[in-house]
Amino acid sequence: MDVFHFAKSYTGTICVLLGSLAISACTSTSSTTSSSPTSVDALQLTSSSAPLSGGGALQVVKELPAPQNTQNGNEQPLSPNDVLEVNVFQVDNLNRIVQVDAGGQISLPLIGTVT
Repeated sequence: MDVFHFAKSYTGTICVLLGSLAISACTSTSSTTSSSPTSVDALQLTSSSAPLSGGGALQVVKELPAPQNTQNGNEQPLSPNDVLEVNVFQVDNLNRIVQVDAGGQISLPLIGTVT
């Protein structure tokens, strides 16, 4: 009978403790703060970064040069019979190679004709 009385008197306390434990498990604290740099100048290489397989060092740049054969970054008009490769991110069945028609248009699934 003493065991029953002991369990009965501490049931409420045990429930409160278990509830507190469950609630504290739902909250998380982080000892690290995540702060994003405000500019490219704020990025720095640290000694803890893994070396590249090529042995070269990383370099932070503010501007990337124009890709080769792009008329120094200027617009390149499309002409009839030009061939374009269209890639849709993470939707492989929409990727395709299309040819510009005589009117300067291409046709793509889901969006139709594009000028």
